[in-house]
Amino acid sequence: MHFTCDKAEFINCITIAARTVSQKSTISSLEGIYVTAGHLLTLTGYNLETGISVSMEADVKEMGAAIFPAKLLGDIVRKMPEDTVTIRVDDNYKCKISSGLSSFTIMVGPSDDYPNLPDVEFDKAVWVPQNILKDMLTAHDRVVFNGNGYSQEWVEEAARRGLPHIKTTPEALEVLSREDSIALMEKYGVLSRAELLARKEIQMENFEKLIDIEAKTCLNMLNTIYMPAIAAQMTDICGTVASIQAAGIQAGLKAAAQRAEAIGSLYDELPGKVEALTQAIAEGNPTGMRAAMESAREVVDALEAIVDADLWPVPTYAQMLNIHSK
Repeated sequence: MHFTCDKAEFINCITIAARTVSQKSTISSLEGIYVTAGHLLTLTGYNLETGISVSMEADVKEMGAAIFPAKLLGDIVRKMPEDTVTIRVDDNYKCKISSGLSSFTIMVGPSDDYPNLPDVEFDKAVWVPQNILKDMLTAHDRVVFNGNGYSQEWVEEAARRGLPHIKTTPEALEVLSREDSIALMEKYGVLSRAELLARKEIQMENFEKLIDIEAKTCLNMLNTIYMPAIAAQMTDICGTVASIQAAGIQAGLKAAAQRAEAIGSLYDELPGKVEALTQAIAEGNPTGMRAAMESAREVVDALEAIVDADLWPVPTYAQMLNIHSK
């Protein structure tokens, strides 16, 4: 690849493309700008969510493509003394950037490593003047969030914007019976008050039935699967401790006793978890059932990490993720 272009325009294109370059990515090529030299010089930035391609005129002497480190490319071109910049990339991806008497040599990446941007059907595209699009984005920035919507980051951002953060199904369904929700649906003829309230009641009933099924399944698993398996583990370890003591040796005794203590302490917590879950089911309390199941799961997850894999009665996380120790 070999081309010469206007320095100021090239800097402007680098700045635009760099806006969507990933700062940190498991795909290293996304941390660079993809530059292609053909009939036009095109610079692309992409982070798997947003991509920008910008083109400019250039004197292309040899067509080609390469991935340039975004920040380094911008810093070098800005330091160039003349109004034009020449870039040449050889077959080993060694790149020489020159202008007047100044030159820099850097390594760039092969273009094959850059992921393809999604295809856009331009026959269905809508062309919007840049200033209008900018005004639209600015006006509606309050509802745009490009972070992780499943993390604490969104909880904090929602609070900052004054937006609701609804965590549970009952809370979400409660919105359906609010007067402003009913007024909105009736205004546009979507649902009447009676229809909206009926929908809320039906969905809440379905939710409560599902939680009840999950809670009873959880209780059954605790009583008939997990607790017997943990009891078998305790019997096995205690047998080991007794055998060591009978042999009159100390080596291994402390480790076996500590492991029995760790498993036994968690085992002692399970009857209380079973009792709490049983009571919540009897009361028909979905919120109590979920809390009791989550509490029991914490203990079971901790036991999974220390009980023998051969004795654990269900597939472990490692097995489900196909992670096997050798």
